Amino acid sequence: MRFQKDRQNCVFWEGNMKVGDCLATLKSAAAVWALCASGALAQTNIEFIQWWEPEMPAGALRGIMDEFEAANPDIKVTLVSGPYATTRDQIVVGAASGTLSDVVGLDGAWVNGLAKQGAIASMDELMAAANYDPSQIADIVKADGKSVMFPLASFIYPVFVNLDLAKAAGVETIPGNRTEFAEAAKKMTNPDKNEYGWVLPLSLQNPGGIQNDVMSWVWASGGSMLKDGQPDLENADVISALEYIKSLNDAGVISPGIFAKKEQDKVEEFVNGRVGMMVSSLAHINLIRERNLQPVIEADTAGAADIIARRGDLVIFVEVKARRDLRAGVDAVGYKAERRIANAADHWLRRQSDATRLSLRHDIIVVRPWRWPAHFESAF
Repeated sequence: MRFQKDRQNCVFWEGNMKVGDCLATLKSAAAVWALCASGALAQTNIEFIQWWEPEMPAGALRGIMDEFEAANPDIKVTLVSGPYATTRDQIVVGAASGTLSDVVGLDGAWVNGLAKQGAIASMDELMAAANYDPSQIADIVKADGKSVMFPLASFIYPVFVNLDLAKAAGVETIPGNRTEFAEAAKKMTNPDKNEYGWVLPLSLQNPGGIQNDVMSWVWASGGSMLKDGQPDLENADVISALEYIKSLNDAGVISPGIFAKKEQDKVEEFVNGRVGMMVSSLAHINLIRERNLQPVIEADTAGAADIIARRGDLVIFVEVKARRDLRAGVDAVGYKAERRIANAADHWLRRQSDATRLSLRHDIIVVRPWRWPAHFESAF
C-alpha cells in the first residue's frame, strides 16, 4: 500500500557544514525511515524523493535501499531521483498539491517554507509511536518547536579549478588566499571568448548561493554569520567577504547573469569550460569527472588524495574515511594508503612554481553515522 491522502512526510536534510559522507550516514538513517511506515500494513511502499542518487556512485543509493528492504521485508522504497533544480521544483509542486513524497531530501533553505505550509510532518509523534530514542540522532532541527529535520549528510565546499583554463592563462599556482584568487580570476577572464574567472549563482529562486558560495568566504577565513546561535550578518567578517565579492564583480571577473543563475547553471558553466573557478559541493565531483575535466587534485596512477587544502604556505592532504567508529576509520589508512597519498603529494608539488616554500601536512577525517566528522591533524 501507499500513504495517500493522510500520508506523513518524513524529512532528511543535506547540510552544508564542513565535511560528510552520504553513504555512511544514509545507512544509519535507514533505521529511522521505518518511522514513516509506523502502523502501516504489509508491503508498504515508501516514496523517497531526492537529488543524491545522480550525484553518488552508480547504484550506491539503490544498494542502501536494498539493504533496508532486506532488513524490513514489508517495506519497499521507490526512489524518485533527478537533478537538484528539478527535484526542488517537484517538491514545491508536491507540497502545494498534497502529493509530496513520503520521505523528502531537502536543502536546508527550503525547510521553513514547507513547515509553514504544513507540508512536512512533525517527527515527534512518529518517534514516540515507534518508541524511538531521539538521543540516537546527532542533531534534530525544529520549526515552531516541532522536530521537522534530521540533518543527514554535509559536504565541504572547496574551490574547483579548471586546470586547462588556468594553464592557458598563465596561472601556475592554485590560489591560496583572496589576493591570489582575485589575481588568478583576472588572468582567466576573457570576455571575448566568454571565459570568466569565477561564477556566482544568486537567483532568488534558490537562495542557496548566498549560503554556499558567499558565506564560504566567511567560513574559510575563520568567521561566522552567527552569534550566540542567532544571525549576525553585519559583523566584520561578513562585511569583509561581501566587499571582497563586490570587488570581484567590479573587476568583471564573475560570469555575467549572477542574479539569474542557479546552482546547476554554475556547475554547467564550469564543466563546459566557461569559468575557471567555482565554489561548490564535493557532491558535484562525479559530474565533473564524467565531463572529462580534472578536479583541483590531479594525480598519476600511483597516487590519489581525497582533498587538498591550502592556506598560505601550508598544504594539507586529507584522506576521508566513512566508518562506524573512529578506530576503524583511522586504521583504514594503512601503509598502502599513505604511500598513495604521498605519491599524490609529490605529483601535485611538481606542478607548483612555489613548491620550495610550501609545508605539507597529512590529515585524516573520519565520518561516522550521526556524529560530527572527526579531524586528525598530522595523522601520518
